[in-house]
Amino acid sequence: MKDIKMYGYKYNDNGEIVIDEEEAKYVRIIFDLAGNYKLVPSEIAEFLNGTYTIVEIISNRIADVIELISKYDKNKAKILENYNNKEVLNNDNLIQKKLIIPLLEWKQSNLDLDIIDNVDNLITLLKNKDELIDKYSNLEKNIFSTKNNMDLN
Repeated sequence: MKDIKMYGYKYNDNGEIVIDEEEAKYVRIIFDLAGNYKLVPSEIAEFLNGTYTIVEIISNRIADVIELISKYDKNKAKILENYNNKEVLNNDNLIQKKLIIPLLEWKQSNLDLDIIDNVDNLITLLKNKDELIDKYSNLEKNIFSTKNNMDLN
């Protein structure tokens, strides 16, 4: 039975399955990012691999939703596209005014459930952006400093 490897767990000296705390912290992060912040597996991998910061992931998600909206409403998509920038993403009032409220208004007039789910997940991510960044800023710094050190070698 010891042939089975489960990420976040290990076998102790008695052959019993116990939590591997080093691996388990990443399992907890993955579940937190997916469950509470609605990140998808590829976004979580991009963050943990040091490919994108949290803010870059949010910006990419906005771009994805804008692309979906553009299939139905090119004018609304163009307006939203103008607000997918650092100035807006660094200002909670602008996020609310320029992104969340227009997304909620647009969502009410659309019947495509896939797009509505994407919009809802983006709104959750935008509303919790500061909490998410605060929670994972130290991890983000560690990931990117480790990645930069590896790139130099």
